[in-house]
Amino acid sequence: DVHGPTPAWLETPAATAFVDTLKDMIAAEYADSPLFVLKDPRIALVFPLWEAALAKLNIRCVAAIMSRNPAEVALSLAKRQGLAGDSQSWPLERGGLVWLRYNLAAEEHTRAISRAFCDYSQLLDDWRSVASRLGDELDIRWPKSIPDAASDIDSFLSQELRHHRESDDLGSSPGIWSAWIAPVFAELRSAGRGNPLDRAVFSAVRQSFDEVYDGIRHPAS
Repeated sequence: DVHGPTPAWLETPAATAFVDTLKDMIAAEYADSPLFVLKDPRIALVFPLWEAALAKLNIRCVAAIMSRNPAEVALSLAKRQGLAGDSQSWPLERGGLVWLRYNLAAEEHTRAISRAFCDYSQLLDDWRSVASRLGDELDIRWPKSIPDAASDIDSFLSQELRHHRESDDLGSSPGIWSAWIAPVFAELRSAGRGNPLDRAVFSAVRQSFDEVYDGIRHPAS
């Protein structure tokens, strides 16, 4: 969804009613696992509910935020939508805005917990260094050492998984790409290389995004 739930909605009884459902699902699915991963970009939009459910179970929650070139994500979304065959148009700008909304939410909702950033292309190029850095920054002891896991990971992780290759320089692209998407992507890539993240960039883009959205929001029926 380009828009996603508002912060106010996440505090409503309708939203918080899901916390116990999530808690029960996590307990049933992962039981006493010492370490588990929830991987789904859509969680970013409702992350506070997941965080509350994990807190009820006394489970330490950390976040690994994976960034991927938004132009490549937009191409993937357009292709997927075309295969879905439901006649909805997915222009690249819509895919770019979906990428933006989810990454803005992921950054905002994880500010109060331990988190680390990594880059998709860097993961494919050298997953060992990424895994090592994530373990250090998130204070995680991997169940298998990197050398012991190397054979299994090398058997499925390859550059062929990157189906689209676009330039990382989005600043020269018009409209939303240069105004909103490029600065956020640049900060995520920089953070993925160990540099401090400038939260002000995210806050400014989010404010601008929300102001535009509020101006075009469909009136309530």
